[in-house]
Amino acid sequence: MFAFWKEKKVFETKDKAALRAAEEKLAAAGVQARTWTSPESPMVCCGAKIDVRLVGRKEHKLLDVYHIAVASADAERALQLLQSP
Repeated sequence: MFAFWKEKKVFETKDKAALRAAEEKLAAAGVQARTWTSPESPMVCCGAKIDVRLVGRKEHKLLDVYHIAVASADAERALQLLQSP
């Protein structure tokens, strides 16, 4: 999906606190990042989309998935920053 873009996705999580920590770490290093949210995708089985809320646990709800993308030139540095403790 990102093959023709000039940026690369370097981070994906369902935890909002982890997203904020990653954003702060990249900002402190001077790496510009773009953040967006997408809904959790349903399970796929044999081409049919199955709604997890109907067949899974009763309390299951679809969570938001948070993504961070950076410029292709900064991708390696961003990955190193995000993987360091």
